Amino acid sequence: MSPIFNSIGSNYDFNFSLKALGQIFAPDSDKNLEILKFFLEKEFEGQAFLFYKGRNAIEFALKNLNLPKNSLVATQAFTCYSIEEAIKKTGLKLIYFDLKAKSLNPDFKNIKKIYKKNPQIKAIILQNSLGFANEIEKIYQWSRQNKIILILDLAQSYGIKTANLKNLADIFILSFGRDKILDAITGGACILKKFDNKLDLIQNQVAFRQRLKDLTYPFVCFLIRKTYPIYLGKILHFLVKKTGFETNPIYNPVKKIAPLPSQYVNLIFRQLKNLDQSLKHRQKISKLYYQNLKNISLINQTDIENGVNLRFPIWVEDIEKVLSSLKAAQIYLADRWYRKAIDCGKINCQTDYRQGTCPNAEKLSQHILNLPTHQEIDETKAIKIINVISKLENNK
Repeated sequence: MSPIFNSIGSNYDFNFSLKALGQIFAPDSDKNLEILKFFLEKEFEGQAFLFYKGRNAIEFALKNLNLPKNSLVATQAFTCYSIEEAIKKTGLKLIYFDLKAKSLNPDFKNIKKIYKKNPQIKAIILQNSLGFANEIEKIYQWSRQNKIILILDLAQSYGIKTANLKNLADIFILSFGRDKILDAITGGACILKKFDNKLDLIQNQVAFRQRLKDLTYPFVCFLIRKTYPIYLGKILHFLVKKTGFETNPIYNPVKKIAPLPSQYVNLIFRQLKNLDQSLKHRQKISKLYYQNLKNISLINQTDIENGVNLRFPIWVEDIEKVLSSLKAAQIYLADRWYRKAIDCGKINCQTDYRQGTCPNAEKLSQHILNLPTHQEIDETKAIKIINVISKLENNK
């Protein structure tokens, strides 16, 4: 059996890799961009804007709000640094709220408590970690009562089963970045219910060199995965990391807001076309994990039915021991979300998060393990993962 990975381009098959290569020298197409914008505007009933990075979309959306300088933006701990980066670039300050104990999503009571202490909170960015829905409707109704802008970040949860979703936020954020549900290598979008036409839309262009790196990435990843058993993949993986060809997803190659180049649009539509099939597969694998690892699962059957199952989360006491045992079986799951309350990956970042502020998120980051549900995971591979973990659990 071939090695098992959490990422390394596992959302890309050979055909996707070839399609990406074919976009390298494709001409710019305003028509493709307009078609994608039209699709998103119809789905979410707002005005859509497309960007090179998801964090660009967050930055743009916040700038559009034109909030007072002393305003706070609240978001959950147990997230990646890119959200904080986007907020900081607007000049606004942020505050983190905690999760429920042993849960992926925030405690609504805690959100209300933090707002009571910090009434200068004017916007909340709400996520659905690993593709599992939180109390969106309750939080939206409360935010409306308190005149707080609700920004719903669907980066990990595009396709969740929530009734009337398009009417449960003021702003929607999408990501087309690596390892997301709609993984088109990179990209982001925001859909605004209200748009300030006075906002300066002057943006930077993405350099051809960066596009070249992006669009060859799926094929390089495909080669790494397929040649890993004969060690060639290990060598290639080492080289792409050493040369900087493979960068951390949290690293931002554009310093200012940049629009989405049209060369990525066909890749986004390909993932949209395959979305139903992909979600059914992820749900099937998640159900298999749940049946066998129910006692350490961080989600339940309802979560699986209503979520998009980006990854399957379990709670383990000794994370390093489990990762080591998995690695010995050629199962590489060290790339887990998230390893800290605010995860900077392998880059150096100066987060404003204060240790001890969100204890539940901190504890979760020390114990969570994400099991893969992507297209490369069939039932045989899932059972192999289950067997390694079950053996460790039974020997405790």
